[in-house]
Amino acid sequence: MDYYQKLWNILNEGDGEKWENLTKIRKQEVDISLYRYDNDNNEDINKIKERKNRMAPLEDYRMKIYGNGKLVLRETHTKELNGKNIDVKNESPLIRNGKTKGVSFYPVKLYLPIENNDFVIIRH
Repeated sequence: MDYYQKLWNILNEGDGEKWENLTKIRKQEVDISLYRYDNDNNEDINKIKERKNRMAPLEDYRMKIYGNGKLVLRETHTKELNGKNIDVKNESPLIRNGKTKGVSFYPVKLYLPIENNDFVIIRH
């Protein structure tokens, strides 16, 4: 659970470089599958920086392996979030508020390598 707090802090602080480093494996796989070989990482880093201090509170989730491959999901329904009715049950606990209304999710799939104490983001 501390790992999601770490991810939340990185996103909320707008630390694009750290986020880029943590999602490197996932991005490489996506870029290869989409035949994108000249992806501009600076653009992605800047997007994270622009979204500083816009993360919704990290709450109401439990770390658990589910049959559909998701490790962490929200457990209850939310009726209103950032001025919009959104049901976040079974979504990622990492939610960013929009500039004026609504939200977007940071769904991540994690892997814990052997002999490692920290998760690695491997999928989106």
